[in-house]
Amino acid sequence: MSSIPPLLQTILRGYLHVEWYELDELIEDVRTRRQKFDVDQLKAQFEHLLSEEDIDLDAINRLTSNEFESQGEVRSWLAAIYRGVWR
Repeated sequence: MSSIPPLLQTILRGYLHVEWYELDELIEDVRTRRQKFDVDQLKAQFEHLLSEEDIDLDAINRLTSNEFESQGEVRSWLAAIYRGVWR
């Protein structure tokens, strides 16, 4: 079972999938709270994931269809998303 919470899984699959990467849309949806997801919970989940020593690489790759090969690579990607959304 994935250590990634359901809300974060939904965001990774729905906004950050390699085939339809929509970071600008995610940023807008978070800022305007236009979608019906808990923005504060999402932020906390991102922060928790980034603080973990080992991120579930297989789960991230499965949800996004990316092919990250290292913890550093996926952590950098997630950190850039976090900074973009909550700058």
